[in-house]
Amino acid sequence: MKVVRSINELVKFLSEISVHGSCGDEFKFKILRKDTLMLTEIPRQALANNLSIIDIEDVSDGFIITITKRFGKGCRESVDNASTS
Repeated sequence: MKVVRSINELVKFLSEISVHGSCGDEFKFKILRKDTLMLTEIPRQALANNLSIIDIEDVSDGFIITITKRFGKGCRESVDNASTS
């Protein structure tokens, strides 16, 4: 599981997921407890990259965040193709 250690790393990681992930795919990453200020940045960066937060789990040494790609052109095309079939 990827451990994200800075806001720059968070931005890069979520951008890569947005570009390379498929609609509906779930991704998990971890933020260490000492980096809790990053928790406030996750919703903004997720929305900016057409991603949704599914879960934030509090574990002993930090937080495990689960996100999915639910928005964007790729997801709209999947819905359009399903409705025309």
